This record gives sequence, C-alpha cells and structure tokens, in this order.
Amino acid sequence: MRFKSLVPTRVKRLISPLIKIVRVIINHVYDVRRYLKHSAELNDNSELKLEAKITETYHVLEKGLGMIEVKQGFGQGKVSILIDLLKRYIKEGYSLDRSQIKAAVSTLNAYFDYHAQLNDHNINKLKEKAEDIFKTIRGEDVLEIGGSYTLNGEEIVRKAKGDFKELAFSRHSIRNFSPEDVDLDKIKEAINIALKTPSVCNRQSSRVYIVNQKENIRKILALQNGNRGFGHTIKCVLIVTSDLNAFKGVGERNQGFIDGGMFAMSLLYALHYVGLGACPLNWCVSRRKDQALRKQVKIRDSENIIMFIGVGNIPEKVNVAKSYRKPIEEITYYL
Repeated sequence: MRFKSLVPTRVKRLISPLIKIVRVIINHVYDVRRYLKHSAELNDNSELKLEAKITETYHVLEKGLGMIEVKQGFGQGKVSILIDLLKRYIKEGYSLDRSQIKAAVSTLNAYFDYHAQLNDHNINKLKEKAEDIFKTIRGEDVLEIGGSYTLNGEEIVRKAKGDFKELAFSRHSIRNFSPEDVDLDKIKEAINIALKTPSVCNRQSSRVYIVNQKENIRKILALQNGNRGFGHTIKCVLIVTSDLNAFKGVGERNQGFIDGGMFAMSLLYALHYVGLGACPLNWCVSRRKDQALRKQVKIRDSENIIMFIGVGNIPEKVNVAKSYRKPIEEITYYL
C-alpha cells in the first residue's frame, strides 16, 4: 500500500500547497544558478561573454553613425572601451575569425574614416591606440561589415510590400505532415532569414539545434508534452535556445526568453515562406526534463531552451485548428 493513500485527506489539503511552493522554489533556484554561472554578472572574461560585450559596445557606435545628424566626435568613451575590450579579447588568444569581432573592428574603421573626412584630429590618440588591433585583425571581409550605410526609403517600403499580411494570415500550426524527408537546405534558408531578428544590443544570443534522425526525434518528443497524435509524422525538430553568455545584470535575467521568442517567431514565418509546415511546441517542463533533454541533445548548460518547432512537408490536404483570435478591442488600450 502506498504511503500517500495512508495520509488523511485533510492533511493532504494542508501539505499540497506547501509541496507546490517548494517545487516552484526548487525550479527557480535551478534557473538562478544557471544565470549566475553563465551570464556576465559575476565573470565576463570568457570568449562568448567578451564577444557579447564587444558587440554591445560597437553597436552603440553603429547607431551613432546611423543618426540623421552624426555628431562630430561622438562616442569617444565608447571607442576607448571597445579598443580595450578588443585588446583584452586578443590577449586571451580567442578566435579572431568570429563575425562579431570582425564587425567590431570594421565599425572602428568606419568611425575613424568618418572623422578623417571631417579632418577631425581630436580622435588621433584613439586611432593610435587602436593601431595594434588593425594590424592583428585585417582583411577585405573586415572592412565592409560594420558601421552604417544609406538606403532608399521608397525601396525599403517596396520590399516590405511582398505582402506580409498574406504570409501571416496564411500561416497555421501544421500537425499533419507528408511522409517525405525535409529538405535541409530549406531549413537553412529559413534560419538565415530568421537571423535578421532584432536582439538586445545586437548580441544575437539565439541558437538552433536541428534534429532530423528518426530515433532522436522520438526520444526528445517523449520529453515534450504537446505532440500527442501527430509527433510521429514530424520529420525534423528545431530546438531554439538563447545563450546566457550574452547577458548581464539583474535587469537582463529574462532577456534571453524575449530575444529567443522573437527569433522563434521569425523562424516560424521563415519556414512558412520557404514552403515548409511547422508547429511550435512549448518547453514548459521541470528542471529534471530540462536536464534530460540537455543530456540527450548535448545542449550547453549556458543556453535557455525556448521551444521546439516540429517541421515537415505540407500534404496536399491538411486540417488545421481554427484558433480563433481575440478581436482587437479585447487586447488594445488607449492611454
């Protein structure tokens, strides 16, 4: 006889809320431990943390160069910080082939070029300070990827009229896929489109794990509680994560979920655009299942798991839920 059946109902009612409170605390402690361990809150010297700080700093300069009226001599403090961060990164022996390191050097170059055109000599000391960086990190691929550039407003509007409304209103969560394997090139194309998603200070913390082996799909879907009745038809699972190494401070403790959620939505639209069916699958689990998935897929402890996306080819006929949306009046407030 189980011990639980021996406990009086009245006692169960008293204990039940306490057990729920303890479970919530234990799972929050799990999240806090991972945030303190992997974010830049206590230690900012790892390669990914330094890269995130460098990205955040050079992006401030990019935004300044992109203003309607660029203030001469702006951001010299940030330039100095960026130079120090890059020197620190180089001294640590970290990879110089990382895209954001090249973009940072390119942005520095654009900053100095802008002031050279103005014949502004007040930034010469900063330029001298950066000389070692330009000697260490150089190449044609570095010169053009940072800074700012001018676009035609009419062209932006024209390209935006590729009828996004039709794209958005025709996207549905597909839960019935045809038996053919998914073209991985299409998935790569969708991910490439989703990379345009905004992120805090352009730190780009989102990651995607592509699971397309049948047995691996079966194992990870067994840990997820929203694929009953159609999980066996899923041909590929994308696991979207967000790396805590990109964040710092108490104010950014939830930023990974925001950036990761935005990226995931872009990816859903992109999958629809390339002609694939997709269904977002929540990852609302306890720490034990979270740990089990990490062990199964080798997801790093530093990454928050945002969601799964089940992917497959759309059959000739497919049933979808109506999923009626609330009217705009129910969700909009005028202040």
